[in-house]
Amino acid sequence: MIIPPWLTWARGEIGTREVVGAQHNPRVLDYWKIGKVALTVNDDETPWCAAFVCAALESAGIRSPRTPRARGFASGATVAPCDARLGAIVVLSSDRGAASGHVGILTGIGNGTLTLLGGNQGNRVCEAPFSASKLVSLVWPVAGGDWHNYPKAPPVGVAGHSVSDR
Repeated sequence: MIIPPWLTWARGEIGTREVVGAQHNPRVLDYWKIGKVALTVNDDETPWCAAFVCAALESAGIRSPRTPRARGFASGATVAPCDARLGAIVVLSSDRGAASGHVGILTGIGNGTLTLLGGNQGNRVCEAPFSASKLVSLVWPVAGGDWHNYPKAPPVGVAGHSVSDR
């Protein structure tokens, strides 16, 4: 099965987490630099889901939106709408208001759930289920090749986690 290179990179980051207290995980801080996000961040408490997805794309040699905001992935010159493909970028709404949200990489779908691999999910990089009712945008990086060439997102099991081969 063909796997988008940004998803492969992101899977290698699973387990990275914030450091509780005054210390900060340097790897979380690296995501801002790797993702070429023009925002000076010196802590791992600043919401970093967008920086993580930018880093995943840039690490794969694909220009990201280079945005600090999850909603910055919803549209623009670097992304285009797609259907539910493995590796698609998912933008979700938030209860914190219309400008807020969450962004991650699609790894599974079904039962009203989207499984995302992302950063700042429970203060770490992991796969986690989210309600499909929060979907704002489903996009593919323009420089990431034709999304039709990638497999559809695999179905999720009853626990909400992807049943794909990892």
